[in-house]
Amino acid sequence: MEIYEILPGYINVHKMHLTHLIVTRGIIHVYTSAMRMLCRCDASAAKNFQGSASGAILILWCTGIIMQRKGIVIFMDNQLLQIQNRTCRIYGTASAEYLLLQMVDEHDLAGMEREVEAIHRQTTQPFLLAAVQAENWNDDLSPWPAPPVWGKQGFGGRAGDTLAWLAQAVPSIRRQYSIKEDCKVVLGGYSLAGLFALWAATQNDALYGVAAASPSVWFPGWPEYEAAHPIQAQRVYLSLGDREEHTKNQTMASVGDNIRALHSALTRHGTACTLEWNTGGHFKDVDLRTARAFAWVMEGKQ
Repeated sequence: MEIYEILPGYINVHKMHLTHLIVTRGIIHVYTSAMRMLCRCDASAAKNFQGSASGAILILWCTGIIMQRKGIVIFMDNQLLQIQNRTCRIYGTASAEYLLLQMVDEHDLAGMEREVEAIHRQTTQPFLLAAVQAENWNDDLSPWPAPPVWGKQGFGGRAGDTLAWLAQAVPSIRRQYSIKEDCKVVLGGYSLAGLFALWAATQNDALYGVAAASPSVWFPGWPEYEAAHPIQAQRVYLSLGDREEHTKNQTMASVGDNIRALHSALTRHGTACTLEWNTGGHFKDVDLRTARAFAWVMEGKQ
């Protein structure tokens, strides 16, 4: 591991002083006085960087666009982007081929850095990930109203509003980070956010892929709805914990049979699809399971 300390006042990035760099295993951690960014490069670029640290610090932040110099790709780490009444957290590279969208809750946000790093370990594809926090998890991500399945809170069925907001947000994200209009958009998420992604793919063919980790396919009425409104994405990743269907809650216990049936239907329709079984229950390794989902969709493997 190489550590470079930058002299105070040597360079500013959008009025933020760089303090030091840590280079390890081809990933350069760029620390500033206000935040941390990460940049990724190949072995030759890393060697270049380490051999001429002062000359290679060519990091520019200009109108929200990350520039690229000497083979070093700078990528965002938890940059905030306000779109209408919602705040997106942005991770990844500008001008990326893949735009990943993920609806999250507070628990998901706490694991986003580990998730993004896990995605990078599993794919070489350049991506930009926009994580959007749901205001009300049960209401914002449910496709139609439903009574409580556990506890006292039911489902408000406002997924249509959430999808409409995403449709308006995508052009703004593309413009802000110089992503081409024909980029591959992948919608993913965990649990109810995974179901939301699957449902969104039944509405139109705008999504290249769906990354549905432990999706809530136990949701009342989902199997019948999907049978009448097939998923239109080209690539679909499904996963489930091997203990999830072993529950006394009869509604949620249907998740195993429902996800097997969905995988079979997608395969019959010719959709590139996989179903991965993970060890454990629903709340184990949420960030790592979601990372595998996104990476599989981008890698293009069966």
